Amino acid sequence: MFKYWGRLFLTALGYKMVSLVLDKEQVELIRKTRDLLEELIETLDIMSDAELMEDIHKGEDDVKEGRARNYDEFIKELKSSRGI
Repeated sequence: MFKYWGRLFLTALGYKMVSLVLDKEQVELIRKTRDLLEELIETLDIMSDAELMEDIHKGEDDVKEGRARNYDEFIKELKSSRGI
């Protein structure tokens, strides 16, 4: 089993120094893959939180039923009431 840490690979048997040469496209692919994995982990975290998912569904229902307003309307109302 390997764990990549900078230019050092740690193994169950010790460590070994290695160098990797990557072109710009490979580096960009690694960055995009990392970003996608982070998004996936965040999505799974949210989906596994039953309370948060219930709140999200309630918010969606509020929007569908017209119990929400858009941001611009909200700011306009705050300004007119001197809340801002």
